[in-house]
Amino acid sequence: MRHYRREHDAATGAVIGESFTASISERILPRRFPFLEKLILSLKGDLSANATVDIENFLDVLNPFVLKLGGEALYSLRGRDLFALSCFWYGHAPKVFEGGPGEDVKVLGIQVPLLLPYPEDKELTWLATKSAVANVSGERLSLVSVWNDEVKEGGPISVVEIAGTSSGATGYNSLNFIIPQNGELLALLIYQTTNASRTSDTQTLQRLILQIDGKNDSEVNLTDFASLSEFNILEEGSPGFDTLNNYQFIDFRDAPIDARAHRVSFIAETQAVNEPFRFIPVMRLVA
Repeated sequence: MRHYRREHDAATGAVIGESFTASISERILPRRFPFLEKLILSLKGDLSANATVDIENFLDVLNPFVLKLGGEALYSLRGRDLFALSCFWYGHAPKVFEGGPGEDVKVLGIQVPLLLPYPEDKELTWLATKSAVANVSGERLSLVSVWNDEVKEGGPISVVEIAGTSSGATGYNSLNFIIPQNGELLALLIYQTTNASRTSDTQTLQRLILQIDGKNDSEVNLTDFASLSEFNILEEGSPGFDTLNNYQFIDFRDAPIDARAHRVSFIAETQAVNEPFRFIPVMRLVA
């Protein structure tokens, strides 16, 4: 049987969650049932009387959201990356209100997959760091936990970003990191500063070669992995389109890569130099 529990919410009243005008320090998310399926997170802010804020910028108010199990990080992601992961993982988008001046900006129902058999001898903790976003005040955050009596397969899931900067020259070069060797690679979410548009094909990283134990395994043009179908009405200029436009998602769920037994690394073709990017591996932890 499935169970829902409010973890961060007002006791009563027509409000969303609790105040998030300052960072929320680390706190325990207690073991309520044997299996923690996921968390559901929502954010809300008040807009200044003479300003609007894009959803992708508003999501920067949460940076980062951290989950730890027994002191070890399970998740460490910023708000916009959580939004993108929720969309690509579950196949539908959170509800979005991109308000006008003096109205509210809201993102409701960001889902955070965990599939965690909650051990009796370890504590799960969470924290949320609040970052200021211009023209937004009165921030609020809501958190719901989703449990099950029965332990299911597929997890536990861990997602921690790997930040990088593209090369100072165009062309192919090795990226100086490997996928964490703590389990199986289920998917790879990628954030890039520059992405293809109606006037340009240029991306920060244009092509990607995935190597296993130093040998080329998969080769892709990252523009082919930017599918935005199934989410909201994602026409150019809509809140959903603009929020996801910087992301690509490569899915290995049907046949995960064993990163414990193999060294998983990358070679990338840079086309926009000296730009930030993020590789966000979605891992199934294996003891």
